[in-house]
Amino acid sequence: MKKLVIAMLWWVACWCEVNADDAVLAKLQDGNTVKLHGVGEYRDLNSAVYLGAVYLPLQAAEIQEGKSSKMEMRILASKLSGRKFTQLWLEEMLLNNSDKARVKYAGLIKEFGEIYKMDLQQGDRISFEFSATHNKTSFLLNEVVMQEIEGSAIYDILMRCWIGDLPKSEEFRAGIKNEVGFAEKKLALETKLEQLKFTEQRAHEVSAYSSHLKALQAQALQSELEAQAALERRRQAELEVAKQAEQLKRVEEERRAAEAKAQAEKAETQRAETLAAEKALAAEAARRESQVKKEQEAYRKKLTKWVGQRVIYPPKAAHDNIAGKLEVVFKSDREGNIVDLAVHTSSNNPQLDAATIEMLVVQVNSLPAMPEALKSEHFEFVMPLSFALEAEAKHRRNAAE
Repeated sequence: MKKLVIAMLWWVACWCEVNADDAVLAKLQDGNTVKLHGVGEYRDLNSAVYLGAVYLPLQAAEIQEGKSSKMEMRILASKLSGRKFTQLWLEEMLLNNSDKARVKYAGLIKEFGEIYKMDLQQGDRISFEFSATHNKTSFLLNEVVMQEIEGSAIYDILMRCWIGDLPKSEEFRAGIKNEVGFAEKKLALETKLEQLKFTEQRAHEVSAYSSHLKALQAQALQSELEAQAALERRRQAELEVAKQAEQLKRVEEERRAAEAKAQAEKAETQRAETLAAEKALAAEAARRESQVKKEQEAYRKKLTKWVGQRVIYPPKAAHDNIAGKLEVVFKSDREGNIVDLAVHTSSNNPQLDAATIEMLVVQVNSLPAMPEALKSEHFEFVMPLSFALEAEAKHRRNAAE
């Protein structure tokens, strides 16, 4: 029995060693060899779309950004439009990449959306390869390079569609990441992966389509170069016209400069006389403004004194023991009639504010007339008032004595 157990253990060890050596290998466009890491079946609305597989460097044990690797799809659907295939990827990008990443790499995502426009059929092999050696991502269809994009950014965005937080299914992500417990399913999918092959005729169709696209791209590039050349010729012609116009402009400017010099000399005397007159007017205006300000200040002091002699402690405020400080604004006409009286800065006590206005309406029914030197129709001034209960009590005691 013991010998039998030892023999079985030896057989298992040999089987594992053979399977390690028989790993499915593939070549990247840069010549580096990669091994099959994980495989999963991608389904959309319960319909099989493709088998997805990830190939990693020989010594790699898990998927890492920035490392050479390959994402491969073998179409299971009998027919799949290029537009539908691209739309599936764009939807996954939306779910598994941040808003910041999608905005930052919007140009790359748009470029990817233009690659696979040819309708796909069962057995077609689509590959996304990132080469760390050349720092570029290659996009292939049946081993024909359709497009190349610099860097790994677009490859990382696509990889997150398979292993991100919101994959098409948890089972698909588990297969792609080669998680524990998926070995039996992986073996079956590997077999299915190897059985899906494109025909030689299909290879010719894709090659012809790629050649056609490249011809169109070359034609577009040639047209662009011709347009740029025509634009350059037009620019040179415009420069020559502009040069001649500049020469004519220079002659005209010299003529005008001579004429302007003569006019300037003539106008200089007029400007000097005008400047002297303006200075005199400005000095007179400043003198008048200063005089008006003096008159305003004197009038303001007169009004302040006038009002101050008539202000009493508001009866209602005194009765309710309310004290405080506030500012009131008077507006009067030229004869001194008060046309508006209001609180300018509140005492924060509505009762005191209202009592003060009532007192002023009674005590100050008019103001001294406006001086002749002031020409405005109305005059406004702000007067601060302070009411203290202690001062009012003292005032009453003095009045009683």
